[in-house]
Amino acid sequence: MTLFEKIHTKHGCLKTVADVKAFFATLCEDMAWHPDNPFADYVSYHTGEPTFTPEEAKTLDDIMLLSFLICTIENVDPYGLACDALNEQYLKSFDL
Repeated sequence: MTLFEKIHTKHGCLKTVADVKAFFATLCEDMAWHPDNPFADYVSYHTGEPTFTPEEAKTLDDIMLLSFLICTIENVDPYGLACDALNEQYLKSFDL
């Protein structure tokens, strides 16, 4: 399963802030990312090749846009959620 398939299968249809948190957590498991960066900008450190095809990147950008929309409607800071997801992954990496 590719990284795109993993992300899209788990998070292709976000509806709640909890869904957004889970989406962000999945991103933190497998890549360094920032909510403002287009997915087309990500490249493999090992190969220098794009991580996602243009179509995959567009789909993930749409999911990120939906994440921001959900957060706006629910009055939740998406950057705060992203930081929380990153911190949780950091702590997991050290078994803390």
